[in-house]
Parts: sequence; structure tokens; C-alpha cells
Amino acid sequence: MEGAAVPYPYGGKSRLVSVDLDTAALQAKHLTPVDVVNAISAQNLILPSGTAKLGALEHQIELNASPQTIAELNDLPVKTTNGTTIYVRDLAHVRDGFSPQTNVVRQDGIRGTLLTVQKNGGASTIDIVNNIRAMLPQVAQTLPEDVQVTTLFDQSLFVRAAIAGVLKEGLTAACLTAAMILLFLGNWRSTLIIAISIPLSILTSIILLSAIGETFNIMTLGGLALAVGVLVDDATVEIENIERNLGMQKELKQAILDGAQQIAVPAFVFYARHLHRVRAHVFPDGRGPLPFRAHGRGGCVCDAGLVPALANAGADDGDVPAARARARYAQSADYPVGTPAGAL
Repeated sequence: MEGAAVPYPYGGKSRLVSVDLDTAALQAKHLTPVDVVNAISAQNLILPSGTAKLGALEHQIELNASPQTIAELNDLPVKTTNGTTIYVRDLAHVRDGFSPQTNVVRQDGIRGTLLTVQKNGGASTIDIVNNIRAMLPQVAQTLPEDVQVTTLFDQSLFVRAAIAGVLKEGLTAACLTAAMILLFLGNWRSTLIIAISIPLSILTSIILLSAIGETFNIMTLGGLALAVGVLVDDATVEIENIERNLGMQKELKQAILDGAQQIAVPAFVFYARHLHRVRAHVFPDGRGPLPFRAHGRGGCVCDAGLVPALANAGADDGDVPAARARARYAQSADYPVGTPAGAL
């Protein structure tokens, strides 16, 4: 299935061709396990050997030196000494077995096997889940009657909930904001603008996310749901400010331009504050631009300025706690290099 990755199952035994070595026989013939490994690796190969032209087509030819059955691996020669050939069967026994089991899966106390299907690349989680659910009845027919297939976890439920949340929040915000504009401003045109601008802004965001290669997931859908609240605030403030400029007897075009210009700087500061909060969570150890380091390190904007104030307090009257605070600050990483303590 395109976009799906299936790792090894949990709770079962993985099939493995095992080579059980006879250490006593190895020592008697003066051989090591590496000799057996090299012999099997060198004679169990499928190698390209050239091409063959048949008619108008040219075919690749491969030399198949791999045994047809597992039992034939016991007949591979390992070494020839004094005209005597030593085979794998003289030193070990090759069998079809299983690797050591390292995990156990139980559901309601009953042993079972867990097979996970993961999303690979930019495929859609919902499409993968739908395709798997459609294939399960066909797969179940090929299994023994006493084997039951049960779905334990479905990640698409969270994706569907996130999509439903974005649609619900957008629709609710558009309706409530339009009703508020209609109730307080009594302008049908402004109400229609609000009702159209919010879904149109979300659609534009989806187009931009698709253009930069982003997909619908918990993070992007959660971000869209949170952005609806900011969108409602901006739309309400913009419409109200345009109405205020229209009340000042301005032309419609000039009122729109003046209304947008007047809230541009406050809106930019508002978004910068949100970016500051995001930066503090992404870089909690203080990394990032210099104006934000104090907030990222101490969790409080006043931390960087509080210690110098304590260091200078009572410095002239011999206050011992203030002198100790000043000395501690002088040893901290924020103390400017080459600056005397009294200059703070």
C-alpha cells in the first residue's frame, strides 16, 4: 500500500534460518565459526552475470548460486584439507527455526500478535486507515478460523476530530462574529464581509500550507483552530475601525485604508507578543535573539534587571547583604566583562 510502512510484528516469533554449530567438531578440525559463516555467505549468492539479447529485447541474466532448499545448505563445502572436503553438515546443522522471542502481546489476558501500520512520507493518515479497513475482510479470509483480527488503535480518529474542530470553530466564529457586527453596527455589508473573510482566510492558509509541502496533521490543524480566535479579533477590530472612519464623513475607500493603517502597528505588536511566547517555549534555555534571552532563561522579563538593583542597594553605607548580592552578580554569566561592580 502506497504511503504505509509495516515494521516487524510484536508478540510472535520471527522466522529465521539457524545454523547450530558443533563446537567440538570445529575444534577437532581446527576451524572457527567465522569459517562457516564465510563459506555460507560466499556460496549463497545471486549475482548479475551479464545480459542476453533475445529478439528486440535485452534481458539481464543473474547467476543463482543459492540452494533451492534449506537442507542443501548442509551440503556446502567449508574447506578442503589433504584431499578431504569438510562440509557444513560436519560442523553444524542448518534448520528452519525462529529467532529468540523478546516480547509478548496480550489482549484481555489472551496471547496474540500486534502488527502496526505506520504512515510513511506525505501520505494521508485517513486514506491509509480507510484502505486498511477495506482490506481487512479479504485478509481475514486467508487466516485460520481460530484467528481473530481486532483493531486496537486508530490514529485517524484524532485527525478527524482535529478537522471537525477546525470546521466547527470556523463556522461558529463566523456566525457569532457576524451576529455581533449586525447587532451592534447594524450594517449588512459588514456582516457579509465578516461571514466571508473568516472561511476565506482559513482556505488561504490551507493553500499556503499545501504550497510549502505541509500536510493535515495534529499540529497544523491545531494551529488553524487556534488562529480562528485571532482572526475573529482582527476582523472585529478592523470592521469597527472602518465604521468609525466612515462616521467621520470619509470616503469609503479612504475609510478602509485609514482603518487598516491605524490598526497595523497594534496588530503587529500583538502578533510579536505571541511569537515571543512561542520562542520562549522553543528555546527555554535562553538561546535566540538577545532581547529575548532574559525571558527564555529566567522565565521573567525583570530577572536581568533585578540583580543589579540589589547589588547597588546599600553599597555606599556598608550593607553586607547588598555587597554579597553584588559579588554574586559579578560572578554570573550576565555580568558584562570588564565592567566594575560600582558601574552597575
